[in-house]
Amino acid sequence: MRFWPLWLMLLIISLVGCGATAPALPPIAANQPNQILLLNELDGVGANSTITVLAPTIFSQPRHLLAAAIELGDQPNAYQPTLSIPAQTLTITNSYGILRVNGVLKSSAEFEPISVKVVEPTSISLGELNQNLAVYNNQVVRLNGTLLLKDQAALLVEEVGSGGVPTANAAQITVEQIPSQSPIIQQLPNQQGNIRYGQLTIIGMLRGKTLYVFWLEAQP
Repeated sequence: MRFWPLWLMLLIISLVGCGATAPALPPIAANQPNQILLLNELDGVGANSTITVLAPTIFSQPRHLLAAAIELGDQPNAYQPTLSIPAQTLTITNSYGILRVNGVLKSSAEFEPISVKVVEPTSISLGELNQNLAVYNNQVVRLNGTLLLKDQAALLVEEVGSGGVPTANAAQITVEQIPSQSPIIQQLPNQQGNIRYGQLTIIGMLRGKTLYVFWLEAQP
C-alpha cells in the first residue's frame, strides 16, 4: 500500500472541501436592476424581466456575445451559457472585454440593453483581496497566483513552495467556473497525485469569498 505525504492528503481534503462547500449563489429576483447577475444565474429569471448582468464579452458584428467565460485568442471562443445584445449599443475596437449591462431579458438567449458600461478589472494581490472582501464584492479583479486544481475543485494560492505546497499563511481564494477545456488548464505544468498546479492570472468577479472566472491568462 502506498502512503501519501501528510501535506498532500491535507491539500486534497482542502480542495475537495472547497468544491463541496462553495457558497450558494443568491436567489434571483426579477425586476431588480441593482442586483448584479452572472450568466449562470439567469435560469430563474422570467422573460421581460429588467436585470443587470456582468459578463465577459466577445465583441463582433452584428451582435456582441456575453458569455459565462471566454477563451482568449485571435478569435476568442465563448463557453456556455451565452447571451447576445445588439452590437450597435456600444462601439468597441477590441475583440473581447467585460460589460455591465442593464436591460430587459427578452428570452433565454436575447437581451435588450437599457444601459451598457465597459468594466476594467482591478489588479490586486490575493493578500489585499482577502483583507478587503467586502470592498471588492461584486467587482471584477485580476489576480496572480498558483492554481491548485483537483477535478473541478480549485484554489488560487498566493505563494507555494517545493512540490506545490502552499507556504505558511499564504493568502488563497476558492475559484469557480474553471474552464477545464481551456488549453491553459490542460497545460498546467506540475502534478502531485491527481492535483495539478501552476502559475497563472485569473480575471473574474468576486462573489463573497469565491472568485468566478471570466478568463485565464498565462503568466510570462
